Amino acid sequence: MPLSRPILLGLGALLGAAALLLLPKSYKRILLVGNSQFDGNYTLGGRLAELLRRRGFDVQVLARYGKGAAIGGSYFLADRLPSKLKSFKPDLVIVSLGGNDASRYHSLSKRAEYQKIIRQWARIIRGSGAELMWFTPST
Repeated sequence: MPLSRPILLGLGALLGAAALLLLPKSYKRILLVGNSQFDGNYTLGGRLAELLRRRGFDVQVLARYGKGAAIGGSYFLADRLPSKLKSFKPDLVIVSLGGNDASRYHSLSKRAEYQKIIRQWARIIRGSGAELMWFTPST
């Protein structure tokens, strides 16, 4: 279906959206979780949600501006994630976090905390029965 205006997506999100269309499994409910890149209608997450909805997916977004996985008050997302998984029951969760964590203003000591939190979130998400795609900056 052609869109009325161009959508510019980051490479990771573009690959993720393409993967959704190519995967043999049929997803119905998709939860997008992220920071400012996902928070709002004209952000990467907002546009990705629009694209997926136009393809027939039921999409919800859990995002907060300025939040990372290990810094910036990740409690906002972490506290809401289990209840959102329980109420929405997504088949797939797409997480886009890490940009705020990878900032040059944060020390490398956050790396272990970041890895621990990613593993915790992955266990929570997979424990809900949903599949997980996590996009984060490369290092």
